[in-house]
Amino acid sequence: CTYALFRENDSDTLFWVFNTHLDHVGIEARVKAISLILSKIDQLNTANYPVVLMGDFNLEPDDKSIIDLKKKMNDARELSVKIAFGPIGTFNNFEFDKPVTKRIDYIFISKNAKLEVKKYAVLTDSKNLRYPSDHFPVYVEIK
Repeated sequence: CTYALFRENDSDTLFWVFNTHLDHVGIEARVKAISLILSKIDQLNTANYPVVLMGDFNLEPDDKSIIDLKKKMNDARELSVKIAFGPIGTFNNFEFDKPVTKRIDYIFISKNAKLEVKKYAVLTDSKNLRYPSDHFPVYVEIK
């Protein structure tokens, strides 16, 4: 997990961004990684700034780890003022001819954040019937 403290230029608002890519094989590794990330957030965020946690979690929404994480952080898709754009799935496995239904990439916002998710989208651009990645980008606009 990488992380940084950012300052928004116009308002001088400080906020943390954490970005991760959890193991795709080890169940215990993913569970412990989420616990470690949340612990690191608590350790670093002593001033209680808003936190954005995002990445490839390699977990679907009905997984216990995602359900537990949503008790501590909000899913940006669920907070979006505008209806979410694009498919619910984010993992396409480079299979252009199949529907994308597997959601494993997320953007979470800390519950204390006074941030508004204006837009949420899963972008599905392709060229010549090929995707540039096996994951679709997840896009948010936050105010």
